Parts: sequence; structure tokens; C-alpha cells
Amino acid sequence: MQRTQWTQAQREQALALVAEVGSHETARRLGIPVGTVASWAKRNGVTSPNPELRAGGIRSASLAWEERRLRLKDKLGDAAERFVDLATSDRVLTDVRGRAVVGGANDSKNYMIAASISVDKAQLLAGAATTRTEATQVNRDELLDQARQRADRHLRSA
Repeated sequence: MQRTQWTQAQREQALALVAEVGSHETARRLGIPVGTVASWAKRNGVTSPNPELRAGGIRSASLAWEERRLRLKDKLGDAAERFVDLATSDRVLTDVRGRAVVGGANDSKNYMIAASISVDKAQLLAGAATTRTEATQVNRDELLDQARQRADRHLRSA
């Protein structure tokens, strides 16, 4: 396996970044193996930032995900709406040869499946329930009788 030769400028950039964000993040950002970055840092006496700074980086990354999650949730909701519109459209779209490409029953089914998945994923990203549980009212006396019968059987078998 051929070894990659890194330029002096790449090493200096990596070492400067290690001091800011640590070896793993530097490796991810620059596409250099983490072992290589860590080795350079050790040889040059460069240390990763203190844990508090790294925690701040984790918090900021978490905020970035929160923003992306909210945008993605909205996009999925919009996509679900478009899929439903396409599934319920009476219009048949054709390609340049005049063949139907959208509008058949199979397309409608596929659009509704895509809409359902989009709604589920948007709900999940929004932190809302993705399943529904039906609650039924049970006769209290019936439950008590069943519990007594189980207790009696248990006592008799002991």
C-alpha cells in the first residue's frame, strides 16, 4: 500500500487545528488519518484543547444539529404534502415519447407510501408520537375476578 506524502503546509494546518479542536476533529475536517494527526501533534508538542473547550464544541455541534433537525422536519412535512398532491392528482404526465410516467395507480400508491414515511419521519424529528395506542375500558369486576382465580390456582398449587 502506497503511503501518502503530506506537504509541510498540510502538517502546519493540521497542527494549528489540533490546538483548536483536537486530533479527531482535525482528522475529520482535513481527511487525514487520526493516527497521523496525533503523531504529528505528539512529535511537535501540540496538545488538544482542554475538555471544557471540547465540550463547548460538542454543544455547538449539538445546536447545529438542532437547527438542521428543525429544517429537515419542515422539509419532510412539505414533501409529504407534495406526495399527497401528486397521488391525488387527476393529471397524467407523459415523457417525450408520449408514455405515461406519472398518474397511474401504482404511482399513486408509491406517492402515498412516500407521504406516510415523510410524515412519520417529520413526527419523529419533531419529538411527537409516531405510533398510536388505543385504550379500551375494561370491566373492573371482570379483572378482579380473573386476578382472584389466578391467586386461588397459585395457592392450591403451592
